[in-house]
Amino acid sequence: MRRNLFMILIIGAFGSCGVKELEKPSPFTNNIKPGESFCVKLPEDHTKAELWGMAQSYNQRVVENVNTVWHGNDKGIYFHFKGKNKGQTQLVFFKRKFADTIEKKAFTVKVSQE
Repeated sequence: MRRNLFMILIIGAFGSCGVKELEKPSPFTNNIKPGESFCVKLPEDHTKAELWGMAQSYNQRVVENVNTVWHGNDKGIYFHFKGKNKGQTQLVFFKRKFADTIEKKAFTVKVSQE
């Protein structure tokens, strides 16, 4: 628990993901190694009442959702993950304004030894 808090503080201090950032949305594939940390950065401005969420439909045996950190209106929200086991899954994010979904983004992640 202390280690996770320390990592959140370090990440927040530098204002960046600090690890590999997924930049290729589906249908492109992002390759990750087992144990490799990565993140998805999405713009999120709370003054507009727009918030990103993540669908829980991804394969949790392939990737682990480590944490989510909001870095303010200018930098947005960072979803942190770690590759676990060989396989492929899709991470789906949705932006909501009140009860309406106004945007959707998906990232395909392939965990392999390569």
